[in-house]
Formats: sequence, C-alpha cells, structure tokens
Amino acid sequence: QKAIEHNDLQNLHYYVTNSIYADSLEFLRYQSAIRLPYMSDNLHHGQNGDIGRVKVWLESDGQKYRSDKKERDANTQIKTRYFAFGTTYKPQGNITLSGNLAHIKSDMTKNQATATIKQIEATAALRYMPAESDWFTDIIGKIARIDYKQNRSFNGVTLGTGNNKGWLFGGELRTGYDVAINSWRVEPSIGLQTQYLSMKELKENGELPTTSDAFKKNNVNLSAALRLKKHFNAGDWQITPNLTLNYIQRLNANKNGVQSTLSGIRMNNQAAIFSKHLAEIGLGILIEKNNWFFSANIRQYQFKNSNATNWQTKIGFTF
Repeated sequence: QKAIEHNDLQNLHYYVTNSIYADSLEFLRYQSAIRLPYMSDNLHHGQNGDIGRVKVWLESDGQKYRSDKKERDANTQIKTRYFAFGTTYKPQGNITLSGNLAHIKSDMTKNQATATIKQIEATAALRYMPAESDWFTDIIGKIARIDYKQNRSFNGVTLGTGNNKGWLFGGELRTGYDVAINSWRVEPSIGLQTQYLSMKELKENGELPTTSDAFKKNNVNLSAALRLKKHFNAGDWQITPNLTLNYIQRLNANKNGVQSTLSGIRMNNQAAIFSKHLAEIGLGILIEKNNWFFSANIRQYQFKNSNATNWQTKIGFTF
C-alpha cells in the first residue's frame, strides 16, 4: 500500500505473481527425471554380486542448484538433502533387484519468496540380463508423497503464504549392453521415462494472496547413459572407480504453466528455471573390504541457463 501511495512500486510486479510455485513444480519433475537413472546405477553395481546375497546401505545426498540467468525473477537457488535406506538382491544369475526408501527436503529461494518441498519416496527396480556380458533390461518404478509450503513477501510484508500436498509417480524402461573391454565394464543404455505429478489446489493467506488451480501433468523423457567401471584389488580391499554420462530430453510438455487467481484476475505463471534437456557427468568410487562397503559420488548437471551439483555417500553391508 505504501509503495502505491508514494508511486514507488520498487518492482512489485515481480512479486505479486506465483512464479515460485511454477518453479517448484518444475523442480519436482526435473528431480524425478534424474533420480530414476540412479536406480540403474544400483543395478549396475549389484549385478556382479553373489547369488542369494543381500546388500543394504544408508545413503546421504546433497544438491545445490544455481540459476545462471540475470533476470530478477529467474535468480533462483535450491538446496536439497536426501537420506535413504537402500538394498540390492540377486535371487538368481540373470535377475537383480533393488529398492530404496527416502526422505527428501528441498529449500528454494527467489527474490523475496521461499518454498520448502518435502517428499517421502519409495522406488523399486529390476534388471534382467541373461549372461554376464549381454543385453539387459531395467524396469524402474517410484511413488512419492509431497508436502509443499511457500511464502511470498515484499519489503517485510507477507504477500501470501500457503501449503498443499500431492503425489508424484514415475517409471522408466531401459535397455542396454554390458560388456568387458580391457578389464573395464562398459555399459551404454537408452531409456524411456514417464512421470505424473498431481498437486491439490493451493490457497494463500496474506496481503495479496493467490489461489492456484489443482495441477496435474504427465510428461515423457528420453534418457541415454554410458557407465564405466574397473575393479582394482589390494589384499582384502577392492576399489572400483566409475564414470557416468547421462543425457535426458523431455519429449512432451513445455515448462509448467500454473493458473492462479489474484483478486479476481487470472494469471498464467510460467516456470523460469530448468530446460527441456540436461546433461550429466558423474565420478565415483566404491571401496569394499570383507562384507563392508563405502561409496562416494559427485555429479554435475548442466541445463540451458543453470547448473546443479550433487554429492552422494553410502555405507553398507553385504550378508
């Protein structure tokens, strides 16, 4: 009100829209797309295990996203923490199973707007590979329960705050070839992903609250990957460095458009972050001794106008 009375809007138009909600939903779709191939990583490492043995581990991940855009509304940062319990099991020579139960928390910050996204995620995967070096097929499925909260402000005044819930479903069908080349295991693959995001209506309270329609959207992605690893033995220790290259292309649906109402006025809020394609490079190491193992990985993601860094550690036991 003071900004209007003194004819000094101070870029108020950037903050009355609900673009942070559109960005948050776009983030959920992007995050689901990059996490599906993680299960193929688990299958890739688990397929060399002994028949009938089970691997279990605790996992901790962290991720930072940074927008390279200079526009005021696109200047976005996201920090994510991920804690999970995972397992792989090889019931017979040509089948490897893997599962994951995770808690994910992401904090998004834009100019005078914040959002917190919490997820409880369950993922299951199966690999069928007839021989040690052969064609394989991965089938991956996931479900996540979402709790969302946001706050928009302007110079210390709360324009709108609200929360809602939703569900995220995802699946991937991947095929590739695993082959040994000069003691390296090389695994090129290609996959097709599908994701469905459903969020309830978001109603805000505050000085300029918005009401955003319920959101439902399905999208399909193409994913191509190359994985390499090599085992080194030193007494009771086994050390396995690995390299991962991944590319994901969204085949349908552009960035999210969230329909909102502000004082009877309809607005179409467009996501300002991410892009229809991303490239990933990852480096990691797996250290095993007797029945214990530890792994560490770092991944770098590049979008059209932004990038993200992810680090991951696991500690586990085989029995």
